Order: sequence, then C-alpha cells, then structure tokens
Amino acid sequence: MSHEVRYLPVLDQLLSEQEEDDKETWLDAFREIVGSIIILQSPLSVISLARLLQIPQRQVEFRLDFLHSVLSIPKNKDVPIRLLHLSFREFLVDPRKQGKIPFWVDERRTHEKLASYSLELMSKSNGLHQNMCSLSPPGILRSDINERTISSNLSPELQYACRYWVHHLEKSGQHITEGDATHLFLQKHFLHWLEAMNLIRETNKCIYLIKGLRALANVRVVKTLFMYDLLTYNTVT
Repeated sequence: MSHEVRYLPVLDQLLSEQEEDDKETWLDAFREIVGSIIILQSPLSVISLARLLQIPQRQVEFRLDFLHSVLSIPKNKDVPIRLLHLSFREFLVDPRKQGKIPFWVDERRTHEKLASYSLELMSKSNGLHQNMCSLSPPGILRSDINERTISSNLSPELQYACRYWVHHLEKSGQHITEGDATHLFLQKHFLHWLEAMNLIRETNKCIYLIKGLRALANVRVVKTLFMYDLLTYNTVT
C-alpha cells in the first residue's frame, strides 16, 4: 500500500470535518505541531513539546486528539509521543508532495523553527545560566551529582534543546552572522551550554558540535567566538 493511499484519506477526512473558515488555521497548527513531531531527533511528551513550541498544552492535546491512527499518544502527558510508522514522516516531507497536498511539511523550514525555539528556550531566565543545579562545592565531579538534581533543574525540553539545536541549525541551511540570534546566544551562553552538556552526559559530542558551528559562522564571528580553541577544548574535556 502506498503512503498516499494509507495516510491521505485519514488526513483529508480530518480536514473536511473542519469549518471552512477554520481549515487554514487547522492546517497551520498541523504543520507546526505534527511537523515538529516528525522532525524531532528524539521524541518529546505533550508537556515538553508544548513548552518547546511555546504553544498552550491544551491546544497541542486538542490538535493531536484525532491522530491516534498515525501517532502513539500516551495518556500520561509526561510520556513521549511517537510515530507509529516511519512512513508517515516520509509521506509528509516528500518533496514531490509540495504544492500537491495541503499537509506537506517543509522540512528545512521546520528545522529552522526548531533551532529558533531551542535558542529561545535556552536563553530564557529559567534556561541556561551558571551553576544551573546550584552545586556546592565548585568543581564537584559529575559522578557525584544526583540524577534527580539534574532532572529537576534541566527539563526534558531544555535537555532536548541543548542536545539538538546545532543539528536543527545545520539542517535549516542557515549560517551564523554577526548580531543574529545564534551569535548573541553564543556570546552570552556558550559556557553555560557546555556546562549543561556535561550535566546531561553529552560532553563527548561538544567538540564535533563546535566544529559544526564554526563551519556555519562567517570569518568575523569565528574570530570573536572561537579564537580560544585550547580553552574551549580544556573546558569540554
């Protein structure tokens, strides 16, 4: 059975049930919420997804309520939403569907949005900052930190943002230019991000991610942000 035969009737039926004036709003919400779900590198719960996308949780729940045939949506709102079939993702992002079905998801644009949402989340007052877990004394070993302490200070959506914002930025095709949101984030929160990555046991990925960021940055940004390679390396390792 082709993807179109499997999924298009289900989505067409859902769209047809909407009032004519509400159809475009429904489609926008579908592309925003479901589009994000299929692009995420790691599944998130309804609660975390709503916080990442800055959408009220009730709205996310309402939009997903009729999609149980294509998504695994647990009753427990803390449990991640998952695709029932990878082919659903392939169907929605298929470039050949652009302009032919209203449900088509622009993969590049969705990565761009997820990168932006991740940067905003990490930059909030309750996002990344020095000594996020209020650890004492300074220099305490990671192995001596209680996992509950970390999870209570770094929410699942914040951990997701730390792990994958660089990936989404790369997939969006965007570059880092002086004064843009990414540049400003790195100026203010670069070391806080490294601290968070250490807390969530992702330190080994940092050098690779930093190289990816350097490749996206113009010469002036590289000079102002990445001129202390040795310090960065020692901080990460």
